[in-house]
Amino acid sequence: MPQLISRKQALDEISKQAGAGTCLVCGLVKNEQVRLLCQSAEVSVILSGYPRFWGQVMICLNRHAERYSEITESEWQEISRLSLQYMSRRSAAHSRCCKPVRTCM
Repeated sequence: MPQLISRKQALDEISKQAGAGTCLVCGLVKNEQVRLLCQSAEVSVILSGYPRFWGQVMICLNRHAERYSEITESEWQEISRLSLQYMSRRSAAHSRCCKPVRTCM
């Protein structure tokens, strides 16, 4: 059963896993192979180890970037493509598992 921990505790644990002086996101991309849902040459989709809600994922570049302006057009396109791909799969899986009583049209 998951336990509720503080934001500080989660960040401390992620920092410890990433290693001293390492970017937290770069550390996740490098070390979270167990939670890796899909990956391309430029982008990784990782299931959050410290989610705010069930099924939360992180879509991360496979390289270090600190500003949106550093993201290339190709990377933006890949972020969008993998986001849509993951959300489509998640939606389909949710529909199969939960068999909604009604759908909105």
